[in-house]
Amino acid sequence: MDYGKVSVIVPIYKVEPYLDCCVQSIVDQTYENLEIILVDDGSPDNCPAMCDAWAEKDSRIRVIHKENGGFSSARNAGLDAATGDYIQFVDSDDWLEPDALEQALGALAQNPANDCAVMRLIMYYPDDGHEVEHPLHTGGKEALTGEEAFMLSLDNWAIHGVYVVRTSLHKHYPYDASSILYSDEYATHLHYLNSRRVVMCQGRYYYRQNPASTTHACSMRRFACLEADLGKRRAIEAEAAQGHIPHHAAEALRLCETQRWCNMIGSYLFLLDNKAHFTPAERREALQRMARVLPTFSRSLITWRIKLHPFYWPFRSFGLLRAQWWLLHKWRTWRHNK
Repeated sequence: MDYGKVSVIVPIYKVEPYLDCCVQSIVDQTYENLEIILVDDGSPDNCPAMCDAWAEKDSRIRVIHKENGGFSSARNAGLDAATGDYIQFVDSDDWLEPDALEQALGALAQNPANDCAVMRLIMYYPDDGHEVEHPLHTGGKEALTGEEAFMLSLDNWAIHGVYVVRTSLHKHYPYDASSILYSDEYATHLHYLNSRRVVMCQGRYYYRQNPASTTHACSMRRFACLEADLGKRRAIEAEAAQGHIPHHAAEALRLCETQRWCNMIGSYLFLLDNKAHFTPAERREALQRMARVLPTFSRSLITWRIKLHPFYWPFRSFGLLRAQWWLLHKWRTWRHNK
């Protein structure tokens, strides 16, 4: 059955070992009404030529070659070019089960108000090949209101962010291109919030766990969450002001601010634990970025459970946290030598 055209968008940068596997999994989908948009984000390896070779093999594939602009820029370039009824993003080192899109489109077709179909997310660990499914904590519900899905996504990703979404909704809420990383998170929250219904489906998306990725590596991009999280809070405040969060606006802001604070502390501890991997100039820049974000926190919104944790007290300077980190370092050393 034809449920409409799906635009499958793959942002690509330095993924030569994985690209063929990813694209092959899309080409081989049992649901065939696809346009496949490969966005070469100025990749310096053989990926541009590989993309062009794929376009020659399958008429459904289009290639966009652009200067490197980062994750959000590449995603938005694909989104701007998309002409399908639905959007599915696939990271270029991930892949889909052959019937993933058929499962998602079938679930969406069950109710005309279904705007998002959440897939089953399988975490794949390449070191030993084992797989772990990301649980969906929906309380047994197969369909949620948009606000329900939004609140669950804010609550430490009780539902994750891998889904097929109506193109009109996604184009209304694109990615924040000013943030190199993490802007997909708050775009996901807004897609859920502004959906009429969000439905679970049986399509399987395989997410490769790569320890060398930007979010795991000692890279300055690790600190992009600081600005992205602030953008997310401001977006949620705007949605609340427009009455789009009718039942849980205060709770949404509390969840957002608590997670934002945890990410702030995590970024600072990451810098201290890995300071040898950063130059003095990079360390100063990271601290300056944290210092700029620090005054934006509403400490009254941070949950008491977090406030009572010694390392997450809502401090107003970094001195206290640095002292706590020093004590933790000493304790780790003592335990290691014991």
